[in-house]
Amino acid sequence: MYTVKLEINLTKICKKYSLKDKEAIFKALKALELDPRPIGAIKFSGRDGYRIRVGDYRIIYHIKEGIAKLPQTLFCAFGKI
Repeated sequence: MYTVKLEINLTKICKKYSLKDKEAIFKALKALELDPRPIGAIKFSGRDGYRIRVGDYRIIYHIKEGIAKLPQTLFCAFGKI
C-alpha cells in the first residue's frame, strides 16, 4: 500500500472544477494508493515520474519506495491538458 502526498493544496485548486471532475480526480488518487503503476500510466523518459490521464486532466507523480520503515509514498501534482 502506498501513501499519496500532494505537493499542492488540492482543496483550493478544485474549487473551480465541476463535481464530476473532482470525483474522477479523487478516485484516481485513491486508486494510486493501491496500484501506483496502473494500466495506461506513462513513465517519463529523461526524468523520474509517471503520468496518468483523468478526463481532461493529467496527474503527474513520482514514486518513493519505502526506505528504512518509512511508508512508500507518491508525490502528485496535476493540471489541465
